[in-house]
Amino acid sequence: MRRSLISITLAAALAMPTMAQDAPAKLSKPEREAMALTAEEASLRTLVRGTDALDPGVWVSTEPFLKGNADDKFFRALIDKETGKTTYQLYLRSTSSRGPLRLSRMTYLIDGKLKTVPIERLDTDVSCRGYGCTYFEDAIAELPREDLEALSASSGDSDYSWRMRLFGEAVTGIDTASLHNETAGFLIAVDRERKRLGFD
Repeated sequence: MRRSLISITLAAALAMPTMAQDAPAKLSKPEREAMALTAEEASLRTLVRGTDALDPGVWVSTEPFLKGNADDKFFRALIDKETGKTTYQLYLRSTSSRGPLRLSRMTYLIDGKLKTVPIERLDTDVSCRGYGCTYFEDAIAELPREDLEALSASSGDSDYSWRMRLFGEAVTGIDTASLHNETAGFLIAVDRERKRLGFD
C-alpha cells in the first residue's frame, strides 16, 4: 500500500511520505542541493506574506524550500503584528488514489521522549475520471517552538533529518521526515521577521 504523502527515507524527507516498508527513494538533484544548504542559506528559501499595512499578521513559510513537488510538507508561522504572538505549524499536502488519509495526529521524538500533536484538516477535494478518483487533502499540525529548536539540531535519526509518524482513520502510521537545515532555517526566517516587526 503506497501513499503519496511526505517520505520515510532521507530522500522522502523532502517529498511526501510513503509506507514504512517501501524501498528508499533515490535523491533528486534538487533534494541533494537542498540537503547541502546551511541553515542560514535555507532561511533565504522562505516565503513571507502579509507585509501590507492592512494585514493583521505576517506568514513565514518554507514552501519554496524544495520546488517541484505537487505533494509536499513545509513549515509555516503566523506572527501577530500587534502582540508578536507566533504560531508554528507543519503544513501537510497529500494526494492519494486509494481514498482520503484523514490524518488526525502526528508523533515524533524529543530527547527520546514521544511527543504527540493533533493534525487538523483544512481542505479536502476529489477529482474523478474514468479510471478512478484522486483525493487531495491539506492539513496542519501545530508544533511548540522549543520542539522545533530541538528538532533543528542533528539527532539520532540522521545527520540530515528527523522523523515523524502520521496517523489517520484508515492507516496505522505513515513515516516521513523533515530536514534539520529546513527546520533551523525556518526558525531563523521567523526570528528575522519578528525582529523587523519590533519583537525580540
